[in-house]
Amino acid sequence: TFMQNDAGYDEPIEDVVQRGGRDLGIDIVLADDANQVIALIQTKFRGYGRKAKAIDIDEARAFLSTHDALLDPNHAKAGNEMARELLMSYGSRLKSGWKARFYFATTATAQPSIEAEYERRNTHLTEGPFDVEFKLLDRGELRQLYATSKSLEQSIPEFVEIDIPSDVFFETGGPYPSIVGILKGNCLRN
Repeated sequence: TFMQNDAGYDEPIEDVVQRGGRDLGIDIVLADDANQVIALIQTKFRGYGRKAKAIDIDEARAFLSTHDALLDPNHAKAGNEMARELLMSYGSRLKSGWKARFYFATTATAQPSIEAEYERRNTHLTEGPFDVEFKLLDRGELRQLYATSKSLEQSIPEFVEIDIPSDVFFETGGPYPSIVGILKGNCLRN
């Protein structure tokens, strides 16, 4: 979903995933120099299965305003060191023809009013000077992506053993420990 191909996302994981406060509402920044696309991803864990909460309308609106905020270079200055490094060039990239794709990935469920907010925002952005799009990946969309991956010609196996270089992943602590990593598709093919 984030990448149509694996051409230009070569950065080590620790260089594209923000941790800590003042991330300016963006957790992951993937810049594809070859295709001139920047993917900006915000993730929110809101519970498992039926216990997952609905997306908060204010949270959704805050994310939908991120593009406008990032066009102001002073906004990026308010971020942590990594946010400044990853996001200061946002406006200049768009002015030079880059595309921006914003993804809000969450375990929460989206109400029709939230989906309508995204549609209105994307319609409004088509009238602007830049190629910018927001995509909501809620619990239902994530489940659909998973189901699609299972139905592909070569589905995702339940168990995979692979040697992964230590510079392309990290482990998070907290109440829901996770392993976060970015691999190029050809790494898995070879």
